[in-house]
Order: sequence, then C-alpha cells, then structure tokens
Amino acid sequence: MFKRLITGSLAIAISSTAFLTSPSASHADSFCQCVGYVKNVFGITKSMGNAKDMIYSLPKTGFRQVSNPQSGDVVVMGNSFQGADRTYGHVGLVDSIRNG
Repeated sequence: MFKRLITGSLAIAISSTAFLTSPSASHADSFCQCVGYVKNVFGITKSMGNAKDMIYSLPKTGFRQVSNPQSGDVVVMGNSFQGADRTYGHVGLVDSIRNG
C-alpha cells in the first residue's frame, strides 16, 4: 500500500471538486501551518521544506503521485496555484470528491 500524493496541474483540476478541511484538534495543534498539519497527520518527523517543496520531499517518505484523487490524499499546490501563498505554496488533505 502506498501513500497518495496529488500535485501540479492536477491540483488545479480538483480545486473545484475537492473540499479541504481545517485541522482538527485530534491531528494538529490549532496553531500549526499547513506543512505541520500534514506532517502531524502522517507522523512525519523529517524536514519537508515549504508546502511547494513537498512534491519532492513526500515521495522520499513513501508517497506516490496519483491521478485519481480520493479522500485522505495529500494535495500539493505550488505558489502559482490561485489561493496558495505566492512564496510558499499550500498543502492539504482531500476531504471528499464531488462529481458534477
């Protein structure tokens, strides 16, 4: 079983159909940022860099890029993605997929 990672242009394609949730108290401190949240959820202790860098660092921890997003997948949005920080990008978890 591999961990699923969604990145690049696919993140743009699913932005209108994927709902990203806020961190819950069970997974992350309410003051953590997006990278810290994803690291906490998956128990990652090594450095991941900024959100946009996780496209390169997550595969080193067992994640694999996929083209069919599912609930629980990690989505990495580069700094050119609308709504992501222009310097650091953004990363989150897919909560659900809506068709149509």
